Amino acid sequence: MRAAIRVFGAGGPFALLGRFRSAAVGPFRAYATDRQRAVVLRWRSRTVVVTPDEPEAFAEEVREAAGL
Repeated sequence: MRAAIRVFGAGGPFALLGRFRSAAVGPFRAYATDRQRAVVLRWRSRTVVVTPDEPEAFAEEVREAAGL
C-alpha cells in the first residue's frame, strides 16, 4: 500500500477503501484501516487487500480454508 495510487474510492484518517494500483501488486481493491497489517488476497481475476487485526493468523486461516 506504500506506493499505491488511488484510482477510485475514499481515504481518510480511519480507512482506505476503493480501487488502487501499484507497481508491486497491480490493480487491487482495498478495505484497509491499518497499512502496516496489509494482507494481499489474489484470485485469477482480482486482487484484494485487507487489514485484519492479526495478519498472520488470518493468512493461516485463509490457507487452511483454501487447502494450501
